[in-house]
Amino acid sequence: MSSRTYLSTLERGFKSPTIDKVDDLAKVLGVHPLTITILADCYLEMSNGKTINELLREIESELNSIYER
Repeated sequence: MSSRTYLSTLERGFKSPTIDKVDDLAKVLGVHPLTITILADCYLEMSNGKTINELLREIESELNSIYER
């Protein structure tokens, strides 16, 4: 699916994966694609002490608001 070299370039930030590649990686790992995205981790770091559950509740609330329109 992906070479070690390609995965290494992703980890080091030299390349950005496409949505399809993130989906492929998630399937191999057996998790939802959002679980492996680094963005969630980065925003958790910047969230001024929020827990992962607090951040996920905030995201859920915002997504619900978007889809209720």
